[in-house]
Amino acid sequence: MAKKGYATQAKIRAVYGKCLTSENYHELLRCSDVTDAAEYLKRSTHYGKTLAQIDTNTIHRGMLEVLIRRNRFEEYKRLCKFEQLFESGIEFYRYVIVESEVTEILSLMRHINAGSGDDYISTMPSYMNEYSSFDYIALAKIRDYGELLEFLKPTPYYAVLKDHIPSAGVKPKFTDIEVALRTYYFKWLLAAIRKAADKESADEIEKQIKIQIDFMNIINSYRMKKFFGMSAAEIEKDMLPFYGRLSQAKQYELYSAPDGDSFISRFSKTVYGRQMAENGIDTSNLEMSVRRMRYRYAKAVMCRSIDTSSCLYAFMYLLETEVNNIISIIEGIRYQADPKRIEALIVI
Repeated sequence: MAKKGYATQAKIRAVYGKCLTSENYHELLRCSDVTDAAEYLKRSTHYGKTLAQIDTNTIHRGMLEVLIRRNRFEEYKRLCKFEQLFESGIEFYRYVIVESEVTEILSLMRHINAGSGDDYISTMPSYMNEYSSFDYIALAKIRDYGELLEFLKPTPYYAVLKDHIPSAGVKPKFTDIEVALRTYYFKWLLAAIRKAADKESADEIEKQIKIQIDFMNIINSYRMKKFFGMSAAEIEKDMLPFYGRLSQAKQYELYSAPDGDSFISRFSKTVYGRQMAENGIDTSNLEMSVRRMRYRYAKAVMCRSIDTSSCLYAFMYLLETEVNNIISIIEGIRYQADPKRIEALIVI
């Protein structure tokens, strides 16, 4: 995964140039229903190819979301094919697949804990089956944690989850499972980078990943403090054990804040808080501020990096953000929410 020529980076930036703009989002916000939104995406955006064979008059929200998410994976495949990255045997380029596996195991667990396991199949990304280490259709048939463990025995996820078997009649603790799986994923990802890349390239991608983890920890710990008043020790136990531009001590200082407002005040004095202030990002809505700053970091890397893997990783984050923006708008339209409230959720 050494530095390559500029062809792939130019290709990535060209694809990014077709992504949705502020104007596109405003047009989507004007749509009256899901059918109208699907038709706009089909007619006026780069999702046209994905939706080409779809009758937008009959499509429902769940299917539209699945297709939009599938488009992201198809873009990834096209970019990898451009330079035969899948065929290279480099593990790093499987990260979107491993990320999806972790996400789907967690999604199934949410449905099982909520007693809605039958609903999981409607959101399952069956198009990933060709690449996944397990069968997503078989995963969708699982109805309890014991079945899930048995199913995952041939995969690395069994070793991660086998120590989280709940007592009889007790639901597995979702937070513990999520932390365990995401910790495994990021350890795998960081190791894959170090195995495949020269030091300069690996350092560049690792910086992106650790900023991403910092922001995940900030958002989750802020929620725990603001809504549940959890102690610093309780919060730290449920955070991912990685540290980027915020040291462990600095993160613990945030977790020790007496309440949500104090958390924000302490955050404003961190390197991220100062950068947000310099960029005119208001931290009063901390979660959205963090998401917008993460988007800006990724966009800066994609625009300036000369390393294929780093540029690709940044672009996939930007495309994931676009997918989440569209889904937020579709959900808002479905529930007839105030367009201004929906617009406030858009990250760009």
